Amino acid sequence: MGFKKDGILNEDFFISPRILFICKEPNDKDLNEGDYRKWWEKGLAFRFGLRLGEWAYGLINNFPAYEEFSTPQAHEAFMKTAFMNVKNVEAELGLIMLSLLSI
Repeated sequence: MGFKKDGILNEDFFISPRILFICKEPNDKDLNEGDYRKWWEKGLAFRFGLRLGEWAYGLINNFPAYEEFSTPQAHEAFMKTAFMNVKNVEAELGLIMLSLLSI
C-alpha cells in the first residue's frame, strides 16, 4: 500500500480559471504507489471520475445545457484542472492506522 501522487493534471493546460478538486482520500486499493495524474490521462473512469469531468466542463464553460455535454469534452476539461486528496493513502489503510493508534 503506498502513496498516491496527485496535483496539476496537465501543467500546459492549467490556465484560468484554475480549478482544484479537493477530495478526501483514494478509494482504489489497486492503485498502489500510483499517480493520479497518469491514471486520469487515460480517460474518465467510474462514476466519480465522470462526475468530476462533468463539474470541470461546467465550471470552464459556464454550465451550458446538458445536451451540449459529452464524455470526451468532460475529459478534456478535467485535464485542465488539479486533483488533490487530503489523505493520500487508501481508506482501508487509514482505518487500520487509526485502529492501531487506539490500542
